[in-house]
Amino acid sequence: MKHHDTLQTPAYRKAKKKVEARFGFFVHLLVYIFVNTFLIAMNMIRSDDVIWSVWPLAGWGIGLLFHGL
Repeated sequence: MKHHDTLQTPAYRKAKKKVEARFGFFVHLLVYIFVNTFLIAMNMIRSDDVIWSVWPLAGWGIGLLFHGL
């Protein structure tokens, strides 16, 4: 069996799809962490009397949860 033939097997395609999905989740998670860290910092700097950053954190967190399932 040649290397090229291995790339065409159903098992390889299934494994590749799984790895790509997992990579996509971790990219999403990384963006979530960075953006929400920024939002929390801005919330604390600008208006620490009103905690509004919890709403995008929760909403996006739900989306991230479903992305991970």
